[in-house]
Amino acid sequence: MIVLEGPDGAGKTTLLENIIKVWHGLPPNNYDVQVIHSPGPLEKGLYEWSMKTLKQVKPVCILDRFPYFSEQVYGPALRPRACMTILEFQALKERLTKISPLIIYCRPPMAVLQVARRVRDQMPGVLDHYEEIVDAYDRAYASWIKDFRILTFDHTRGDEAYKMVRYAIETYILEEQRGSLML
Repeated sequence: MIVLEGPDGAGKTTLLENIIKVWHGLPPNNYDVQVIHSPGPLEKGLYEWSMKTLKQVKPVCILDRFPYFSEQVYGPALRPRACMTILEFQALKERLTKISPLIIYCRPPMAVLQVARRVRDQMPGVLDHYEEIVDAYDRAYASWIKDFRILTFDHTRGDEAYKMVRYAIETYILEEQRGSLML
């Protein structure tokens, strides 16, 4: 399982399309990679959606954001209270740790993000809190690195960045295959 995280305009969708093309050489919609998009904030049921999703994912799956990660960032910046309790966050972390996903943190330079944010606002309140959201992602990344395999992706580095992602995914798949053989 691969999770793409990062602020709005960081290149997650472009990277997702690139990963799919690399895996199958086919345009989107003609692949057998499961792609799941986070539902965004939910007043109720975000934890339930997350656990259900983790139970139903296929071995080859890409999550375009996942609430365990994104809610830690967007929740405090945009809402008066989190959409999940501390115990729910902990249970998701334990489940994710067992699954051992590859997290790709999309983080181009701030100047690029500032240009991208002017182009579109994908969720109410994002523009008003953009720098706060980027800072929160950077702080969260520092804590996630302790528990998860994380790769930082900067699309402004061009082919070099995409080669690094491809290598990381190939390595991740090989490690997962070896791990399942040892069980």
